[in-house]
Amino acid sequence: MIKHLIIVLFVSTLFVSLNVEAQKSFEKGDVLLSPGIGWGTRVGASNFFWPNVIFNADFGVHDYVSVGPYAAVAFGGNRYNAYSIGARASFHWWQLLDDKVAKDLKQDQIDFYLPFWLGARILTNHNGNSSSNGFDGGAGLGLRWYPNANQRFALYGEWGRGPISWGSVGMTIKVN
Repeated sequence: MIKHLIIVLFVSTLFVSLNVEAQKSFEKGDVLLSPGIGWGTRVGASNFFWPNVIFNADFGVHDYVSVGPYAAVAFGGNRYNAYSIGARASFHWWQLLDDKVAKDLKQDQIDFYLPFWLGARILTNHNGNSSSNGFDGGAGLGLRWYPNANQRFALYGEWGRGPISWGSVGMTIKVN
């Protein structure tokens, strides 16, 4: 009796798993919210390792493209604070590559992407005697990893010329 029950459970689980289509880690219509911390601040002349915080949102407008806003702030101790706000776009090239090759590249768990951003930067001096602002832009390389495939939470890392820092790490929450 138990042997038959185990066989029925095994066959039904196999049948269900074969009929479930794997979800991609990124696709059109996704809304991704990503808070994180950065390292290596790009503003100011002397304090390279100011602590900084970044938040960005990605709205999937195509299976390989997302757009959205970002905001970042760096704290320079008693001397400076830096703020950056603007827009970003990301090309999710891993999804494109996985769609075009015959191998399984784990697109349900991994998302390599190229973020591009453009925004305003404000640098304020705590002494009150100076501030500077202007436009800035850049690009980098990003990676999201979903530890459990088809889940809503991922860990991410971005490297390159970011809004405030040379790199950031954090968590992504898939809202939809």
